[in-house]
Amino acid sequence: MKDDFQWYGLRYEGFRTRVKMMEEGVRLIKACWRDGKADFQGNFFKLSKADPQPKPFQRPRPPIWVAGVSDEALEIAVSEGDGWFGWRGINPREFSGRVKAVDSLCRTAGRRRSEVKNAMHLQVSIARNQDSLRGQAGKWMDLADTKDPHDDLLRNSLVLRRPASRI
Repeated sequence: MKDDFQWYGLRYEGFRTRVKMMEEGVRLIKACWRDGKADFQGNFFKLSKADPQPKPFQRPRPPIWVAGVSDEALEIAVSEGDGWFGWRGINPREFSGRVKAVDSLCRTAGRRRSEVKNAMHLQVSIARNQDSLRGQAGKWMDLADTKDPHDDLLRNSLVLRRPASRI
């Protein structure tokens, strides 16, 4: 996301470059967690005898989840990661298709499917009635790149019929 680059003082590159940066960044993080003192020479990142402390407690390392819905994000999730996180405007039908793509990528890469988990971002609004629900969901939809997935979820949502004191 563009804001992430600005927050860290990085130039916002084109999509292909950002994908390559992400893949290299994942490899760099794994080297730092794995090696005593990491030497890393990449196109974007370079380390010499870096020894970030403390090392992770989890073995062999904490799981790495790759977020994104592009083919490239799925490929990195399968080649370098432990999970794929679909988010930002993807609806359940699209998520299902992306899961099938991860299945195929795992087969091609020779990875067991159980090694790459899946998760999906859902925006949830809880309200007293349909009008309140639309108001809450509308705030999110105004910020989203596309309204379609959220509109679908809103149309198919269940409004809880409980007293306000219990919500």
